Amino acid sequence: MISEKQLATIERKRKEKFEREHKLIDGIDHKFCNKHNIYFPEEDIWFPANTEYFYYNDKNKTDYLHPECIRCGIVKARIYQINHLEESYASHKKYRGTVKYQKWDRKHKDDNEEYLIEYRKTDKFKKSVKRSNEFRNLHKQHNITEEEWESCKKYFDYKCAYCGLSLKDHYRIYARKPQKIDFHKEHYVNDGVNNLSNCLPSCITCNNSKKKKTFEEWYPELSGVFNEERLEKIQKWLNEDYKLYIKQESLKVWL
Repeated sequence: MISEKQLATIERKRKEKFEREHKLIDGIDHKFCNKHNIYFPEEDIWFPANTEYFYYNDKNKTDYLHPECIRCGIVKARIYQINHLEESYASHKKYRGTVKYQKWDRKHKDDNEEYLIEYRKTDKFKKSVKRSNEFRNLHKQHNITEEEWESCKKYFDYKCAYCGLSLKDHYRIYARKPQKIDFHKEHYVNDGVNNLSNCLPSCITCNNSKKKKTFEEWYPELSGVFNEERLEKIQKWLNEDYKLYIKQESLKVWL
């Protein structure tokens, strides 16, 4: 058990911390933001000590508020996200699968749809679409026949070459419903040729995860789906076996 002396020490430290972080301004209790002089150095660091300016924090027994204001908290979170993209994407994906998110999504369904309608009218959205189109043009489309594509998928047993997901289990969510879709014709080398020698069947998850990364830096370190047997099969296909299925006319164009 904690002695009276220890309780008195804890209370004294809590009081000292409160006095350091708080002061009265025009009769209103204010708390300083410990990040404001970094993110917004030209602005005052003192704000009213309430949840309009600070996020609630039940772990802070001194005043139950976060040490940084809400604006700085958003900036801090954004900086962390940029520096930890893979971790952030994985966390966000995991959160979207929780019951908590699904309840929130249902509750705010109408608000979200109205927001998206308005957002698509903004310059920010148009610039985002432009960047996506530029990347899509850079990341060229494969020029292979349906027969070649079918042979490629069959070679990999109708599974994603990277993670092994079966084509029959490959879905995406469209209009809030699962929709069965074909694999992506993945470029092994992002800016490489567009024939069968640079083509792998990829599920939407692996394709989105790889993005602009090279195969070597993404698989196995970042992919989280590395498998030695699948790697050997990928290498065998790219080095030799694609030649068994590629059309000679197509091969001549790119050699």
